[in-house]
Amino acid sequence: MYELLILALLMRDTMHGYLIAKIMNDMIGPETKVSHGSLYPKLKALEQEGFITTSETKDEAAPHDRQARAYTITREGRRHFHQLMMDMTAHPGEYSKFFWLKVCFFDFLHPAERLELVDHYIHYCQMHTHHLKAEAKNVVDGKAYYRSLSLPQLELTLHTLRRASSHWQIELEYANSLREKEMAKALVDGSPDMV
Repeated sequence: MYELLILALLMRDTMHGYLIAKIMNDMIGPETKVSHGSLYPKLKALEQEGFITTSETKDEAAPHDRQARAYTITREGRRHFHQLMMDMTAHPGEYSKFFWLKVCFFDFLHPAERLELVDHYIHYCQMHTHHLKAEAKNVVDGKAYYRSLSLPQLELTLHTLRRASSHWQIELEYANSLREKEMAKALVDGSPDMV
């Protein structure tokens, strides 16, 4: 996640590390925070891979004329950013979080690519919803693997499955709404491969 966010932020502009950390923490918080101890090694690794470059600048906010590093994305970094944006297989357990972070940077993608990501996420949500509804039905129907549970345990299990299903239904509604907006934008812009 950090790699995608760092490159995405640098797609917008050259930035200092402390600004990258601030924006990342605003985006991924409050339960997750990027520390300087994890950010700067990641920046160094991205530089070694040729995805970013650094330059020394005078940090006007820092005392004692301290030099700060400014980070800029390279052409290879832009290509890698695009690969990360279009990757729909990494982090399947956290894909929902990744998808909504990617949406923040849709302006760097072609309309057809944005639609491809949205359609994939819609399918991802539908899969989760279908699975949870099927499991809730198994609880109600008293399938063999649920027979050992007491009535209160069954009720709590059913409640949990329905809550999770509702969550994915809401995600699906948001994704469908996003799809409608992307399609409308493509119609207005006259994207030939979308209309």
